[in-house]
Amino acid sequence: MNNANRMRIICDPFKKEIDYQWYDSNIEDYVEFDPENSKLASDEFMNATIQNRAYEILDIINRECNVGNVGLEIIFIGTDDDYSDFCSVISNYYADANIRCIRENRYYNTAGVVLPKIKDEFSTIKATLEEYTEDNIAKLIFKYNDVVKPSISLCMLGLYSAGKSAFINSIIGSEVLPSASDPTTAKVCKICCGKEYQIRFWFDDKECVLTFAGATYKSNSNFEKAIIKELQRIVASEGQHNEIYHMNRALEILNNYASDGHKISDIIEIRMPFTRTALPTEEFDFVIYDTPGSNSDNNLHHFEVLKDSLDEQTNALPIFLTTPDTMDAEDNDKILRLIEDIGTSLDTTNAIVIINKADEKGSIDLGKKRDKCQSLRITKWKSTRIFFVSSIIALASKKDNPDNADEWLNKDMFEIYGDKA
Repeated sequence: MNNANRMRIICDPFKKEIDYQWYDSNIEDYVEFDPENSKLASDEFMNATIQNRAYEILDIINRECNVGNVGLEIIFIGTDDDYSDFCSVISNYYADANIRCIRENRYYNTAGVVLPKIKDEFSTIKATLEEYTEDNIAKLIFKYNDVVKPSISLCMLGLYSAGKSAFINSIIGSEVLPSASDPTTAKVCKICCGKEYQIRFWFDDKECVLTFAGATYKSNSNFEKAIIKELQRIVASEGQHNEIYHMNRALEILNNYASDGHKISDIIEIRMPFTRTALPTEEFDFVIYDTPGSNSDNNLHHFEVLKDSLDEQTNALPIFLTTPDTMDAEDNDKILRLIEDIGTSLDTTNAIVIINKADEKGSIDLGKKRDKCQSLRITKWKSTRIFFVSSIIALASKKDNPDNADEWLNKDMFEIYGDKA
């Protein structure tokens, strides 16, 4: 390929930036792409990652750069994983396009290689840093510890009735979150994978912990007689008696609790085993945030709660849920602006959009929705990936016998599933 077109790609996985350079034979050097003549020079493809955009990048490269029937030689600078992914797309989709990708001697190490070295270096200076009592230094140390620990935060965001709680239930494999809370009173829920079944929150100025085991529960304090009485009534009178059922009902009570002179914290923490999940919980600690639907200004407060909670986090993954009928709703713009205001706590470069309740549309209608996805408001983030799903079908797949109504806490969902099964 001595006479082939030549270009260079530099992928920085830490900044999430990709630089594209064209070889100019007149000056015998690489030059930047012209943003007026190439889509590659747009923010959409420069502020991106290979994992998210490899196929689209190569599609543009093949059309714009692989000209003249002489072939194209790509010099690649990046990590082993990015190089492997890029070459895989070439071999799978562009095998006949006469494109050759060559790894340059310069490269980026993956986080797995770099992290042990960073930890060693940081351990030598951490003791010195901890001598300083300034809040900003303590916060930076906390953020560093958050970055290097094997923890992944997922933030579920979107309009009311998009099915966020049902989607989370399908991910963790249990109907722990009630799915029909009033959006004006519901709380932000923080769901953590753990060995015990617990609900933690603050009642006025006291931390309260409800621990569930089989058909029983216990509280660390008699924080509010009305709540305890309702839980006692549920345990005494209703048929199902297991941790998930009691936690579901307790969360419903807490979401809708209203009493003059008393206040339940805006964020409720849930700890439980993710017993039927596809998440690699043995490898990573997952924390999932469920936010109430925010279709009105009355619910903007929940974003402030989320922002405060995420202030100690870095690069949490935003997952935006909507439905086929609300994909282009104007209220989505409000939420997108609020998400951007949260700042670096949310990694919008790797955002995921979930079109939930896809099972409510026919294949022709869904095809039309899919074809116009990239022009919708919800795809304004760079590198956004879009998935059409059905939370009800996904949740049914986690049940031993989904045709048995007793296995469903939400009977409306059971009826919907029965209509589709």
